[in-house]
Amino acid sequence: MGSTPGAPPDQPPREGIPLLQGTTFAQERTLIGSRYVTFATEGLNPPSMLYVTADDGLYVAVANVQAGQSITLAAQFLLPDGRLQPNVWTINPPATGALTTYLYALTEGYLFNITVQPVPSTRRGVTWIYAAIRRGSLVSGNNLQTLLQDYVDTYSGPTWPGGQLRNSTDGTGLMITQYWASVPGPADFVYTVPSYARIRLRGITAYWNASATAGNRTVGLNYYDGSGNTLWCWYSPLTQAASVSYFYSGGYLLGYSNTAVYNNTMIFGLPDIILNAGQQFNFGPQGGGLAGDQAQYINLEMEQWFSL
Repeated sequence: MGSTPGAPPDQPPREGIPLLQGTTFAQERTLIGSRYVTFATEGLNPPSMLYVTADDGLYVAVANVQAGQSITLAAQFLLPDGRLQPNVWTINPPATGALTTYLYALTEGYLFNITVQPVPSTRRGVTWIYAAIRRGSLVSGNNLQTLLQDYVDTYSGPTWPGGQLRNSTDGTGLMITQYWASVPGPADFVYTVPSYARIRLRGITAYWNASATAGNRTVGLNYYDGSGNTLWCWYSPLTQAASVSYFYSGGYLLGYSNTAVYNNTMIFGLPDIILNAGQQFNFGPQGGGLAGDQAQYINLEMEQWFSL
């Protein structure tokens, strides 16, 4: 165990000083030693790993699909004169999914940190951000140091230093649901992946309403690349006759497909295929629907990433 420090050499011995109660500051220093805190001013490491100049800028790129999104970036700089200066920038990105870029002027000094804060109730996956120190213009400059890149959410927007660099296609995607009551018949239901995204179909439920037009329909689901080539397909083992309507329900990696209608529904598994921007999947009969047919009650569950 340690012992209570004695009085400094230039002070009276402890026995000659009253107890702490009612002591003066000078007497207390005699008993317990100096409480002064001092800082070294020479031979020190830099206070931050990153020094920027007035020729540098903060380059920010954002992809966003959340309406009304507003992102606050906050940073602290240690200026050459020793003052600590906070900086705050606000970005209001469009909700188009397209990558939007910004460039903000910086002052000379050490960059201590940068944080990102979106609006409340921001789900991870709706907004992705990249930030770097850039030398030159927004159009033709060069990024000198990447600071952060990741999806943001209400509680864990990326920070520098200490954050992880994640590409827009890393990790679990944003789970989204889309619904259509019907599409004009007798055409197939067609979904085209948006230009900013890549998707994995996690689930689909759709209804094919067969009209009284005579003929059998073999209903299925097809994945196509951007040139119309088939990537994957499934067709029901049962045909739909005139005036007969079924639900079709597919689940991701289900590993099962029924061979008979159960509760007016055909069930099948979906593949582990990610579709890129411009690729499609179609739901409808092989060879097309007959007059009066219609796809109805289409419900999609998809996992989506920004494709940047």
